[in-house]
Amino acid sequence: MTLIEARFVTVSGIAVPAAGAAALGEAMQNRSGLVEDEPGFGGLQVWRPLRSGDPYRMVTWWIRNRLSAATCRPKHHASHVRTPRGPEGPRPSGLDRYWCISD
Repeated sequence: MTLIEARFVTVSGIAVPAAGAAALGEAMQNRSGLVEDEPGFGGLQVWRPLRSGDPYRMVTWWIRNRLSAATCRPKHHASHVRTPRGPEGPRPSGLDRYWCISD
């Protein structure tokens, strides 16, 4: 995918305790990939912050529109089975959505 193809982006904040960072990294490297076959899916990346304590960011690109992002929610939630749980597990920390207005 090139960024020029992407028209809609979601950015999820993920609060990750220091003790759970390695487990989250491993879970993301071994993702189930359930959303990759969804119509309009353009790509997914997880960004680790430079400063300790800042939230991670999960960025997904959608080629068609935001409806494409909404229709994959059941698969997205099912993919969380590999995510660490408990006090060292990640927690949601905000959600932002953007339309691309310039390439």
